[in-house]
Amino acid sequence: LAQAIEQATDGRGRVISIGVYPASLSFYVEQTLLVATQDASEIRSNYIQDYDAQLRDAPGSTLRPLAWWYQEFQLCPPGTLFLIGSGRRWETERGALAAKLPLLYANHLYAVYGPCDGGRH
Repeated sequence: LAQAIEQATDGRGRVISIGVYPASLSFYVEQTLLVATQDASEIRSNYIQDYDAQLRDAPGSTLRPLAWWYQEFQLCPPGTLFLIGSGRRWETERGALAAKLPLLYANHLYAVYGPCDGGRH
């Protein structure tokens, strides 16, 4: 997963994580993930879960409302990758991503689509 992301972005892209948070991924790709989340439950921190609304509103926060990812997907800034769960819960979202972006990586837990190419998708 990390290797595919690094090769696709060459360290200059960004990763938008949709409802999932592989905790060690930020370390391996040496960048912070932008996490689109309903309630921060995927982060598995009681503090973040208790204060997720306030943390999402904080300047510079990497937490975003779940629907935010779709706005970014429509804009598709160059170098952006979308990380999403492989389970049935995200089937519709993966379909939308697959209609416009190449599947970069997939396993039994995650799928990564992109990178965006500046609107030429």
